[in-house]
Amino acid sequence: MTKTQKEKLFIYCRISGSSQKEGASLTLQEKIGRETAKKHKLKPEMLFEGVASSHHESLDKRPQLRKLLLKIKDGEVKHLYSWDIDRLSRNKKVSSILLMDMEENGVTYYTNQGVVRTSSRDEMLMLEIKSLFASHDNALRTERMKQSKFYKIKKEGIWGGGQIPYGYTTVDKKLTPHKEESKWVKKMFKWYYDGKPIIWIKQQLDKNNVIARRGGLFSTGSIMRLFKNTHHVGYYQHTDKESGEVIDLTCEPIVDESIWNKVQDKVERNQERYKQTAKTKNFYLLRHLLYCEHCGSMMHGKIKPKNRINLYYCPQKGKQWKEGKLKESQKWVRGKVGEHGCDNIRSVNIQLLDSFVCTKVTETLSNSHQLKETFKREILKEKKVGDNDTWEYERLIRVEKTKRTHLEKQLQQYRSSLADIETNLLLGEVTDKELTIQIKDNLVKKFEDAKTKLEQSRKKVRELEQQNSWLDWLSKYHQDYLDWEKFSKEELQDAINNFVDKILIRFNEEKNEHVVTICFKLPLVKDKLNYKDPDDKRKGYRIKKGKTNLEVAVTPVKRGKFSAPLHHYSTVTDFARFRGWSTSVPLATAVW
Repeated sequence: MTKTQKEKLFIYCRISGSSQKEGASLTLQEKIGRETAKKHKLKPEMLFEGVASSHHESLDKRPQLRKLLLKIKDGEVKHLYSWDIDRLSRNKKVSSILLMDMEENGVTYYTNQGVVRTSSRDEMLMLEIKSLFASHDNALRTERMKQSKFYKIKKEGIWGGGQIPYGYTTVDKKLTPHKEESKWVKKMFKWYYDGKPIIWIKQQLDKNNVIARRGGLFSTGSIMRLFKNTHHVGYYQHTDKESGEVIDLTCEPIVDESIWNKVQDKVERNQERYKQTAKTKNFYLLRHLLYCEHCGSMMHGKIKPKNRINLYYCPQKGKQWKEGKLKESQKWVRGKVGEHGCDNIRSVNIQLLDSFVCTKVTETLSNSHQLKETFKREILKEKKVGDNDTWEYERLIRVEKTKRTHLEKQLQQYRSSLADIETNLLLGEVTDKELTIQIKDNLVKKFEDAKTKLEQSRKKVRELEQQNSWLDWLSKYHQDYLDWEKFSKEELQDAINNFVDKILIRFNEEKNEHVVTICFKLPLVKDKLNYKDPDDKRKGYRIKKGKTNLEVAVTPVKRGKFSAPLHHYSTVTDFARFRGWSTSVPLATAVW
């Protein structure tokens, strides 16, 4: 460098929210930096980082600081100015790298408080101490900000950050339904509830140029994810990243809970069977309900009339074969080998299982006292509830929803009170710490009790809606609800869907038989009618709930030995004749 050429003073300027309040603006930093350059006869070289929060301490978010570090390493920087050491970085790791490079390259460091010669061990020690204090102060500030935000989330129920769910916006930092987006959310749920395919729903959204939250058109996957979002039914959870604490929060619902619950059931079923349904050309009465009890896999179906194949089977081993998980020595071994394969080694004849399940379901319905009682009271209208012909289950659902609204308000009050107490304890602003802790413990207990009751209430609403669902079905088919031979295959499937949740299949190799467990949605299996006074039945009776699961065994048949087609006969008619019931008397006048 020639004697006439001035050395440069690199002036690094950055502000954050806190420094702005303290008066260390970019303009002031530049002014002091230029005055320092003039005072020491140096040429100013400006490095404006602009507004960069102390949260963004990584070098990839500080381009000017990254540029400065490279110049220091290359020996280009001999004089450096910043307002203070914390303007460069409050990050311990970044500060250490910076100070080490400055010391190795003999950089003279200027601040508004003076000059530090990196060649002086004492001056460098003081600078390192200042850097450590800046890092510590930044860590405390960050922690206080996080605690303050978490406190507001708990007390006020504000939105905790991140992407706002589609259908919502924030008003006063709280989730509020978006005027336009919420309309499309309601339409999507209603369409899916009414049986419209996902691809059809996407086409409607595309036609109307409805834009998803991340920009661009909705995909079928994003629509399915939207259906699972609990925000739309009025509640969600926030998890604190630091403590792992989970908070249950509420927001204004967009979708009616009854529709949301039914959509969840449909989404779960459709997602499990998506690939199968997309490929199948045959009608399967029960496949969507069948699960292998050995491995938990969904059962598959296969119909090939030319090859005399007509069976339900567990696909686990076949999947693992295709995925290359089976060793060559394991491929031809029947049953489970190590972690691979499945012990459900025998398929089950489709028509045999269909007929068997229909028989057992109709037997259970025929013998269910609860179903008969419901039919007499609700379907035959022997008992009405309310002035507007409102049914009992609908009234109970409304009562439960009102109860839940009260519980949600209680939870918010408890959450707010707990947040206040925790804050006062942290700040030491309590006169009697022991009493305050005791009050807090009592509030926590009440909070947990209310939370448990809320979950029970949600579960009860789903159960009541399910009962109301099969009441609707009974109303629709009340003339023929036990005479399934008149049903089309779709109506028969609808009938089974209304009463059966799932069917588990297990193979007992020792007895060479399949064990079938039919899981009903309601406790109809072997329920009992108990008279209050067996000697005087006029005093009335009570119905004792039955079980939800019915376990029975069925012996496999050889491939190709078909049962008669299900729609050509009625197992229920046979069963009715066996019980001595008339099959010609109208149901409304029949004697139970």
